[in-house]
Amino acid sequence: MLIYKLKEPYINSEQYLDLTGMCNSLSSSNLIQELSNLVVKEVGGIKSPSKRLKGATGALTADLLACAAENPLAFRYRSVGCNSFADEPIGYRAFRDAFDALVANGFIESFPGKKGGEGGFGTATRMRATGKLIALALRFGIALDRLGEHFGTAPLPATIKEPVVMRAPSRTDAKGRHRGAKLKLDTSHPDIVSSGARINRLNTFMAGVAVTGIKRWTLQRVYCDNGKPERYGRFGGRIYSPFQNGKKKGRRHIRFNGELVVEVDIGASFLTIYHSLMHRPLDTSVADLYAMAWPPRAIAKAYINAAFGLGKVHSRWPSEVVDQLENPQGRDVQPIPDVRKNYPVGRVRTAVTNKFPLLADLGDSGCAWGDLHYAESEVVLATIESLAFEHAIPSLPLHDAILVPVSKSGLAMRVLSAEFERHIGVKPKLKLKEYGEIRRLAA
Repeated sequence: MLIYKLKEPYINSEQYLDLTGMCNSLSSSNLIQELSNLVVKEVGGIKSPSKRLKGATGALTADLLACAAENPLAFRYRSVGCNSFADEPIGYRAFRDAFDALVANGFIESFPGKKGGEGGFGTATRMRATGKLIALALRFGIALDRLGEHFGTAPLPATIKEPVVMRAPSRTDAKGRHRGAKLKLDTSHPDIVSSGARINRLNTFMAGVAVTGIKRWTLQRVYCDNGKPERYGRFGGRIYSPFQNGKKKGRRHIRFNGELVVEVDIGASFLTIYHSLMHRPLDTSVADLYAMAWPPRAIAKAYINAAFGLGKVHSRWPSEVVDQLENPQGRDVQPIPDVRKNYPVGRVRTAVTNKFPLLADLGDSGCAWGDLHYAESEVVLATIESLAFEHAIPSLPLHDAILVPVSKSGLAMRVLSAEFERHIGVKPKLKLKEYGEIRRLAA
């Protein structure tokens, strides 16, 4: 297989390099032994590869070959700094030795990350397997279309060292949105202590569930420090998991203890939460909160959600939103051509604020995106805790939704509705999303 060398990473299909791969056959063990011997030779000073080094070489090789099998042009991304290995079974030193040696010998093509300047914004390192690595694997009898016979997934830990992370606010410029820098966490703060214990308790519960179809699901809660001491540990706080970065169509393969999953969504989550926080709750019994005579639903929803991200109603269409509407890559939606021309932002703003007058006051409301994230995440966290510890039902969060076994979807909807009403004060509009295989079985 020929892989063309690019000047810039092909990022449309990027996924996180999670380093969970491990040898599962004699052929893969022999391949990793040869690569590890090469690493030892490159590093110098040691006679033979350690168990840690072989583990790092194996995980790196397995993940990059899996990436090549999915899309030979795609890259995996991750930070290669020492701080990013706090909760990894693969140590930083072993990974770095393996990575540097394989890059130096032409087995990995990489684009280095860039450290941020003021505010700490930057990009992660991108990497992918070269044709040389794929050819070497084939020499050991490992073809890309049969990787599953040679590599498996290492078991995930029951707890992680950093169940909670604090970050600086993100920023947006002409090149897009940039994640804020990771900040030192106040581990004595009561909200942080409580949050970390809750997240790791869920990680321990899910470690006892046979989760298949995704390689990594470990939960971590990420807060934002907005500079207000009274909001520390209560701003942001969404629950993240590496599987959320994968393609949506891949979720049809997820199983909990062998059972297919469905997605339970909170409809118009931020819109509903915002109105409740402003003590003007919406009537959630209506069929569709986003529906109006004009503009179309997709335009109205995109404008409203963008306003919550900015913290005020927009006076011009953000380029990122326009691109998502006009080029909805990987989505089951139709593209909307010429958004700016066909849906002038002034008319859209007027239509939206006529239906939801409180949105016109968003900028002066004192309610920021992090407040909405925190309120929503408290609902989701309480829901998956109730399902796990009161009903022994596994689930995973998807920001404003949860994944649950299909046979438990009714109970999950009742629990989510009750928790939303308890925290927010109104009943939510819930939607059940079935994935392709479930729809085929139902038919």
